[in-house]
Amino acid sequence: MYEELKDRRCVAVFGNEDFRNFRERYKEEYPSFTWLDDSSEVFRIGTKRVLVVGSEGVLQRPTRFQRLLGIDESYFKKRMERIDELLCEEADFRILVTHYASSLETVLGEKESIYPYLGYPLVEKVRCAPDIAIHGHAHFAKRTLYFNGKTKVYNVALPANQDVVKIDVPNIVTDSNDRDEREKEVK
Repeated sequence: MYEELKDRRCVAVFGNEDFRNFRERYKEEYPSFTWLDDSSEVFRIGTKRVLVVGSEGVLQRPTRFQRLLGIDESYFKKRMERIDELLCEEADFRILVTHYASSLETVLGEKESIYPYLGYPLVEKVRCAPDIAIHGHAHFAKRTLYFNGKTKVYNVALPANQDVVKIDVPNIVTDSNDRDEREKEVK
């Protein structure tokens, strides 16, 4: 996949099996990706500011393995606060990318007993809602798209979708000068 995408502008987030001691190595091996780890990047499209916030995400409860590593509920509470803060940065369009589910509505179809280990209702709780939220992790979900107010939440987990998911971001550029600039930047 990297070979297909390395010449494009891409952001990436770490997943639950991307252990901390390997993350710097991944950044070195895949340098053309912008790695977002509880951080954000602003992309300009014409005169518009597109904010992309990326994180491994938040769980309602740490897994047994995470607890062994010293991760508890306060760890995810701090991460939730950080994501909330980042999403409120000035922008014309906001995208949230997480590994863990950012809404429990897009894990429907999984066993209810494991919902706390699949994600957290981030998009329902943040002060500055994203326009689009993208996540994976819920492999057996039956609902992979959910609308929460203005936010479109996509579960892009490959097993749930049986294919790579392509998301068409709405045209946020409104005038022809911006459109001309956007076409130059995209090429």
